[in-house]
Amino acid sequence: MGPQSVEHRESIYVGYRYYDKVDKNVLFPFGFGLSYTEFKYSDLSISQNKIKDIDQLEVSFKVKNVGNKFGSEVAQVYVKDIESTIFKSEKELKEFKKIY
Repeated sequence: MGPQSVEHRESIYVGYRYYDKVDKNVLFPFGFGLSYTEFKYSDLSISQNKIKDIDQLEVSFKVKNVGNKFGSEVAQVYVKDIESTIFKSEKELKEFKKIY
């Protein structure tokens, strides 16, 4: 059997990137899980408003369990380059953490 190749026509638009591009909601987004409680996000803070691609940005926020049961949450941070000169997705997942 000789060399074989596979053509991926979706380019970078796989997973959530495709749904962002076509502005369509997904049934089970990243980090989705069945929970018996609710979480509230507050006090979003970023270290600076504008950065270059070599700069680091610190993001912080509080997550509080406001329900009646113990639970866990996947906190996610997405970024978007609004002045990109190259072909990029609508947003990029940069960090996530599961918290209890």
